[in-house]
Amino acid sequence: MSDKVTDRMCKKCSEVKQLSSFPAASDCKDGRKWTCRSCSNIRRRELRLADPDLHNSKRRDYIDRNKDKIREQYLNKQFGISLEDFSNLEKYQEGLCAICGKEEHERHLSVDHCHETLEIRGLLCKNCNLGLGHFKDDFKLLVKAACYLQFAENRPKVSLDHVETSII
Repeated sequence: MSDKVTDRMCKKCSEVKQLSSFPAASDCKDGRKWTCRSCSNIRRRELRLADPDLHNSKRRDYIDRNKDKIREQYLNKQFGISLEDFSNLEKYQEGLCAICGKEEHERHLSVDHCHETLEIRGLLCKNCNLGLGHFKDDFKLLVKAACYLQFAENRPKVSLDHVETSII
């Protein structure tokens, strides 16, 4: 018979729950908090609503202190790559968008990937990434759009000088 504890009583709601229902806590002897996840969530929500400015300032401080860790977790969860993989790809592209060749100044380049195979194709600036997204990664649709632009560039321009522009 195993002496391993599998259940615990929550100190807040007094319900006996599986140990997995209690958040991890490195400062507790068995690695779990004494308040269940539901009660912990309620308490955090109460604290957040009682003083939103304090909550927001703590959140911003955490983000500022852990930017690389947060970025690493995001890249790993979304694309299965590390921050080092991202940096290597960025170096390979010389920090430039794979489509327009421009540098992204306001934020990181976006990881472009096939939504069916999840294969990473490269890094794009915000505008190019959104553009591909709006075209649903449909090559034929993109070719049609390019043909449309080429056609529009060569056709006679229509003057709108005769159109009434006043608002009633």
